[in-house]
Amino acid sequence: MKGFIRVLEAIIASIILIASVSYFFLPTTQQTSWDDVVLSTRTKESLIALEKSGKLAGYVKNNDAASLNNDLRKTLPPNIEFSLEVRDIPNDIIYVECFCSETEKDDLESLLAPLRFGYKDREIDVRIQRLDNLNNINPRTDVAFIIGYENLNPYMSALNSFLDGGGTIFMLGHLTENQVSDGFMNSVFDLRWTGSGGGEGIFYSTVTPSKVSYKIAKYYRGLTGKDPASAAFSEFSGGGVNQIEVTDKSVIITSPGNQISYVKINQFIVNNHGRTVWFSGYDYAKDTQGAQETKNLTKAALMWASGEHYKMDNFKKTPAPSFSESSLLSSIGGDQFELSLLFWKVFF
Repeated sequence: MKGFIRVLEAIIASIILIASVSYFFLPTTQQTSWDDVVLSTRTKESLIALEKSGKLAGYVKNNDAASLNNDLRKTLPPNIEFSLEVRDIPNDIIYVECFCSETEKDDLESLLAPLRFGYKDREIDVRIQRLDNLNNINPRTDVAFIIGYENLNPYMSALNSFLDGGGTIFMLGHLTENQVSDGFMNSVFDLRWTGSGGGEGIFYSTVTPSKVSYKIAKYYRGLTGKDPASAAFSEFSGGGVNQIEVTDKSVIITSPGNQISYVKINQFIVNNHGRTVWFSGYDYAKDTQGAQETKNLTKAALMWASGEHYKMDNFKKTPAPSFSESSLLSSIGGDQFELSLLFWKVFF
């Protein structure tokens, strides 16, 4: 009988212990794929509502990150954080670091002046700082600008990291055959030396949207109001330098004959990221109509070099390792852009 009582006491004590300990365990709910579907639908509907109201394009046009974030915050659950990215139009602020002398930096600012300018009812701001060492590019920088040829092989590791982060290397200067064949200009800029050529420069294509020359030509039209199909650039020169082959990556080529390139790009270089622009040297100090048109072309190329990818957050945000994305297409002045909403749960 005593043995039975002891067993009963042990059972009762166990029940009391389990009941006491369970107080410290909070109830949880299982997140299902259906919850994710509902949330994705909700974020997409929020973007569509902003687009239909006309607010979305207005916020992007005016760089009004605060209003855009506030409107979206009202429509999303409180346990969701988000970040906004704009793609396929020039960055609102283009951060440039010039690997050059102080005098060359001043020249670059004069070449691109005005540094704050209007394009398709948007305001774009170019901010230029001088860079002493290509191994120390600021992570915020969009464009590493180099005036004149520079052997970039010693900086290969740092520049690959910069490209992988979405940066652009822009080199403005004449090239000889040996310089084109230095390894870096072949593999990263994708330049190849070819036969002789020369003459005025024209756009490679102004009618094929898949060509980068089409995009830069569109920016040139937006800056100048001129038809890029009839534009001719007389400041470039071949004849022993700049004998760069013509491919679909060419932006400006010689006319007549399409023999060589004066401006050429490359993209998707490191892990599908990064861009380069090689721009033939010219006398940008000249005060002529031809020089001014080439300066306008340089600015149009810089707009593409910005990466056409920037954030519209009202403060710095870093998406969680696991996040979802909803995107929507819109347009400003005929220029189509994509707004992506990256969202993730901050608590459950």
